[in-house]
Amino acid sequence: DMTDPTEVDRVVQRAQREFGGIDILSNHGGSGRGAYFAGSPLDIDDASWDRMLRQVLSSVFYATRAAGRVMAAQGRGGSIVNTSSLSSVMTPSPTSAYATAPYGVAKAGVNRYTRAAASDLAPYGIRVNAVVLGVIRNPDPAIRATRGSEAGGVRYTPPETEEWILRETPLNRFGR
Repeated sequence: DMTDPTEVDRVVQRAQREFGGIDILSNHGGSGRGAYFAGSPLDIDDASWDRMLRQVLSSVFYATRAAGRVMAAQGRGGSIVNTSSLSSVMTPSPTSAYATAPYGVAKAGVNRYTRAAASDLAPYGIRVNAVVLGVIRNPDPAIRATRGSEAGGVRYTPPETEEWILRETPLNRFGR
């Protein structure tokens, strides 16, 4: 459970013990079902908001802190790579401005935290970067064609939203 700092510390200590140290951390703070909210910010309950921040942002902080302490103590530097999202820098579509607000806010927090951690950990030779992922189209046409809020855990994207995403993407295509 990456939302529990005690669990994260335990996993990092075990990795350090079993592998003789830690040189790289890949942070992919995210969430599963229930991560995206339909409706306006007026409809998002406190528990859902808090859960999103814990799953996406706090988990990255806990893992960076735990692994960063190990890397700093080792004295040989290291690398931390955080996964962010296009939702952190832009609204995914004109029709879903509120549907991903908690996720986008949490990923924007990952971006900002990455910059702060990069500055703070640089004296230890620890590099901290973020990768901002774009839109990846589900290869299953049956899932893409399903209309409804969720289909197999994947949100349906209306054709007009797909067209807007493509117009806003420099290569004019989805990720593969």
